[in-house]
Amino acid sequence: MNEVKAPLITEHLNKKICIVDNNYSWLQQLPLDENFAITSIFNEKGEIIQWYIDITCENGIENGEPYMLDLFLDIVVLQTGEIIEKDKDELEEALQNNLITKSQYELAYRTFHHVLKQLHEGTFKYFDLSLKHRDYLLDKIREYNML
Repeated sequence: MNEVKAPLITEHLNKKICIVDNNYSWLQQLPLDENFAITSIFNEKGEIIQWYIDITCENGIENGEPYMLDLFLDIVVLQTGEIIEKDKDELEEALQNNLITKSQYELAYRTFHHVLKQLHEGTFKYFDLSLKHRDYLLDKIREYNML
């Protein structure tokens, strides 16, 4: 994001966190063989602000464009390592309003708990990959701009 009209501030654990500002960047990873998507948010210095994990029913590519089918549950991991579980109420509401099936509801919670377990064990590989992928993309942009 080169220039924004105004910063976007969110609040987690009584902390105000800027997630959009001038020269911030977001990187989305939608692993095809997983039921979650990760948005990594970096500040203007390239430092991680937070990771936002959407629990999904499906990730895929259609007409060359990546997509995800969101299952409402989310996990936020702050740069401090603090973990925030979000939107359980939205998942319950979606089930009650027949926006998702019982099977999708169960998939959401199974995935949610699996990701939380990996986060607590320090085995969630996508955080390291987000840093590597960002560096790779920035190198490609620099290469392209030098041509």
